[in-house]
Amino acid sequence: MNDLEQRVLSKLDRDELVRITKEIVAILSPTGGEQGVADYIAGLFRGLGLQVRTQEVEPGRSNVICTWKGSGGGQSLLFTGHMDTSRGYADTMIEDGDWLFGPGATNMKGCFTAAYAATKMLMEAGVPCSRVNNFQEVFANPHIRARNVIEDVTHPRMGTTRTVRNPVLFDHDGPSIRRPAPLLGEHSAEILRELGYSAAEIEGFSRAGAVLVAN
Repeated sequence: MNDLEQRVLSKLDRDELVRITKEIVAILSPTGGEQGVADYIAGLFRGLGLQVRTQEVEPGRSNVICTWKGSGGGQSLLFTGHMDTSRGYADTMIEDGDWLFGPGATNMKGCFTAAYAATKMLMEAGVPCSRVNNFQEVFANPHIRARNVIEDVTHPRMGTTRTVRNPVLFDHDGPSIRRPAPLLGEHSAEILRELGYSAAEIEGFSRAGAVLVAN
């Protein structure tokens, strides 16, 4: 481990990490009701001085985009995850020694507290960062344009959208985008059929609220 790695790791505040993990796990966030977690995450990163904006995709459901801008010209690092939870080991928070169980403790609220801790450690250790490009900057980037990885995709609800395909190219070509990003629940029935469930069983799961099947 080099000096920089040691300096970053020395900034870990374990007590704070445990505290905020308990707090975010205690906020219930079933699919469709994630706003409380979104507000909590936004508050955490605003406290670090990051640029924070929310993006409401449905009533009561917001993405949270936190940006730590650098000087530009370097690589970017992205932490991402989903805020909704499903039934798991425990429906309420349980502490067992060094282990913490609860709704979304691993899947996947823990990633947000880890991202917060990592960002804070890097900031306090004085590690430089670079900015994250917005959509306009991505598509205007000379390197992206030169590699010819910009592709238009037809989305069933949003129409034609522009995106960046896999940047790994072989003999000046690479894999294309076969279909747009799925709608929420779009492939639920397809996956369940592959697992051997009948149409009647899948319909029953949907009526019971166990799975979301897009119309």
